[in-house]
Amino acid sequence: GAGVGLVSIACCLLGAAKVVATDQKMMVDTMVANRNANHINETQLVVASLVWNEIEEFENENNYDVILVSDCLNPVYGEDNCKDLAHVLSFVMNRTNAQMTCYIAYEERCGEELKEGHLSLYELMFSLLKGSYVSECMLTDGMKTIYCIKKKL
Repeated sequence: GAGVGLVSIACCLLGAAKVVATDQKMMVDTMVANRNANHINETQLVVASLVWNEIEEFENENNYDVILVSDCLNPVYGEDNCKDLAHVLSFVMNRTNAQMTCYIAYEERCGEELKEGHLSLYELMFSLLKGSYVSECMLTDGMKTIYCIKKKL
């Protein structure tokens, strides 16, 4: 989720015409307050509640160019989180334009020690995507990596 909306607000302030920020219902008021504090109107930054495993019920007809994901794959959230994130990304990417790009910032953490033959949380999530995608490592800094996911053309 978008958390307090920092990345979404930065995108707006850097010139994005429209940004949709989603998180669980308990975060919506905080995102709205932060949007207002930064003098961003509600048509440029749309704030909405979204539970990943309920994406089919999400009322949104937007066509996205980019999805930004950060700090959403974490051992604390468990492996079901990988399945839920893969489900929402598959749903959105399969109904959006073919050139859409998803960037995922991922950090391997304590408690995620990989045994031989086991997948990282990112690899597990990517393996669960429904559709035909390619993943590219864009940047690595120690245990932190930014991946780019696109539909295979």
